[in-house]
Order: sequence, then C-alpha cells, then structure tokens
Amino acid sequence: MMYIIFVLTLIAFILLLKDKVEKKYHLAFNDFVDLEDNFKDLVLKEKQIKEENFKKEENLIRIMNLYEFTKEICEFLDEDKIFSNFKKGLRKFIHFDECNYLDSIESQKDSNNLEII
Repeated sequence: MMYIIFVLTLIAFILLLKDKVEKKYHLAFNDFVDLEDNFKDLVLKEKQIKEENFKKEENLIRIMNLYEFTKEICEFLDEDKIFSNFKKGLRKFIHFDECNYLDSIESQKDSNNLEII
C-alpha cells in the first residue's frame, strides 16, 4: 500500500513538473516569437533608413553640382556671359527649348506661358 501511495505521489509530482516545464517552454517560445518579430521590424526599419539615406545622398550630389555650376557662372561679371553659362549649365539638369533673361519684373508680365526662375 505504501508503495502505491509513493508511486501515485511520484506520478503527481512528475505531472506537476511536466506542466511547469510546458508553461516555461510556451513562455520561452512566445518570447522567441516576439524577438523574431522585433528583429523583422528592425530589419525593415534599417532598409527604410538606408533608402532615405540614399535619397539624401542623391540630393546632396545634386546640390553640390548646382553649387559648383553656380560658382562657375559667377566667375564672369558680364551679364550676357553669366546668363550664357547659366543656360549651358542648366541644360545639364533641366531640358528646355527656350531660356531668356528677364532683367526686370515688368518684363515678366509678358511671359504668362513661361516658367520663370
């Protein structure tokens, strides 16, 4: 009879221990799944940051090119030479058919269909 009580107690203890181990396993598994999800989110954010940095680098290159272009055209003091170099350099960045220099605000009124810079 003592032997049966011992075996039943041992079985109860093993079942209790099994439940605790299973609960810890499930908690650990859930933590792992959460970590995996967090890692995926971080990878996605890293990709987005790299894309943003790439765009910013492209913009920086454009700005530096425009700066260099502006520096080149400002070497001349003559308005005609400055504008001629401006048109030449601007064609590297923008396609246009016609580009005219408007020397006053009044001359802009006749230019309704044109882009004015």
